[in-house]
Amino acid sequence: MSQSNKFHSYDSPITILNEEVVEEEGHHEELIETFSVQWWITIGICTFLTVTAGLMSGLTVGMMGIDLLVLEMKLENGTHAEKSAAR
Repeated sequence: MSQSNKFHSYDSPITILNEEVVEEEGHHEELIETFSVQWWITIGICTFLTVTAGLMSGLTVGMMGIDLLVLEMKLENGTHAEKSAAR
């Protein structure tokens, strides 16, 4: 059983940098040179989005962990700062 090869096969990765490859109808692929400005911008955007997703996830878990009973207990038994924060 033979499969059609949909992957690129290159002889030398050095010669393919910044080459434009059109594989199928409507598909366009442009390779980015490693350590170029565009590469650093892409890495920065990916890092920012990953950190932001982690932050939002942590904040959501923290917010969902606060239930009404804990807030009522802090209103009755907490310090002045906890009472004002629970209101």
